[in-house]
Amino acid sequence: MTRHKMDPLRVLRTPATRSDLHALVDTLPDDELNEAARYLTGLATADPVLRALLLAPLEDEELEPEELEAIEAGRQAYERGEYVSDEDLARELGECP
Repeated sequence: MTRHKMDPLRVLRTPATRSDLHALVDTLPDDELNEAARYLTGLATADPVLRALLLAPLEDEELEPEELEAIEAGRQAYERGEYVSDEDLARELGECP
């Protein structure tokens, strides 16, 4: 992949153009493309909830041992069929006949 040289501070001095953004994307390492796509999708969506999720910083804290145990216990319960379906939950909450 050819890397284009661009002035990284140009965007602070002048409004960015689509061409500037294309050139910037072309400079990204391949391992950053998913993050860029997530961020750009967040900017492009009109759905406020999806926007908030996509633009939120990724979780970078390690899970505590208790959290890992709880996740594993939940997975095992699911595999044993110990869960409540969406329909059953809606009935329990009185939101469905």
